[in-house]
Amino acid sequence: MACVLLDPRTKSSAKKIAAVGDIPRKEEKAIYKNGLDFLREEHRHVFAQLAKSGKISLSQQSSQCSLLSQESNSPFSSPASTGWDDEDELLLGAPIRASKTRDEVKETELNARADAVMMEWLDLEPEWLQVAQHQNPDIPKEELSKEMSIDSHNGMYWALLGLYKYIDVLKWFSEVGEQQFPSIALLARIHLGKISSSAYQERVFSTGGIVMGPLRTRTDGRRAERQLLLRHNRDELVKMKQDARKATSQK
Repeated sequence: MACVLLDPRTKSSAKKIAAVGDIPRKEEKAIYKNGLDFLREEHRHVFAQLAKSGKISLSQQSSQCSLLSQESNSPFSSPASTGWDDEDELLLGAPIRASKTRDEVKETELNARADAVMMEWLDLEPEWLQVAQHQNPDIPKEELSKEMSIDSHNGMYWALLGLYKYIDVLKWFSEVGEQQFPSIALLARIHLGKISSSAYQERVFSTGGIVMGPLRTRTDGRRAERQLLLRHNRDELVKMKQDARKATSQK
């Protein structure tokens, strides 16, 4: 499920994908929630490491993070605004907030910022037709539009088979996604790298070979790119693994 949420082509359909198969509704929700929770924790670790190394600037808050901060600090969220159950409570002033260490405050702020970035990512919906035109300049726009969209009774939808056929998602991350979401892009390169080839996509999504396309010939290039990326971020990944081992041993 984490891979589905990291793939910009499928993240908006994650809940529907979790419901595929003859499984109880409760298990469907658990699949989606567990995947979301896993991705949130993974993203927090990656975001913190990139921020620590200066690869992500914290000087400007995202819109989502600002909104979360305003809500948490708003006087209207204070218990004093919700009414009184006892006359004795009229003698009480503002609640005394539990003090936190500097490290705890910093971690809380980093997590809030990371979660806000993840919310923005999940809300993002690229204009896939433009992306497909850029990546497939020899194919007419009309043909791309026809194969990448489905006219449903609820309106027009992107066709997952068409997106997998014409969109190289690692190339999209390299050209666009990495600038907007560097932490998400790093996770995507790691988790999606092993399923980037169209050979895998054919096994999963094939309907008579419709998914097969030129991406197969790019597999070696994508693998080299992943190796370079992993080597470049080796110290950060090692630190993440060490932190994970420490957290496991402390439980």
